[in-house]
Amino acid sequence: MKIRIEYHSIEYGSSIFAVPQFTHSEIVEAEGLDDPKLIDYICNQKDLYDCKFEKKDKPFMGFDYVSNQGGVKVSLYNESKVIKL
Repeated sequence: MKIRIEYHSIEYGSSIFAVPQFTHSEIVEAEGLDDPKLIDYICNQKDLYDCKFEKKDKPFMGFDYVSNQGGVKVSLYNESKVIKL
């Protein structure tokens, strides 16, 4: 199945009350949201400050994975239907 990974990070020079903003996303193929390969892949990614992401048992502030200065949201990717004209 296809999985959408959304990366969010706090930008340089943000205030102490800053909320992580969307930076980029990617689509990967995995066996599910709890696939060990997917978890390992995301945990080896780094945020803008070179800190690795860690998986949380429960979503923390809406993020499934968090780092010192960012977060990752993971969801199933539903492809759009293309209409041929």
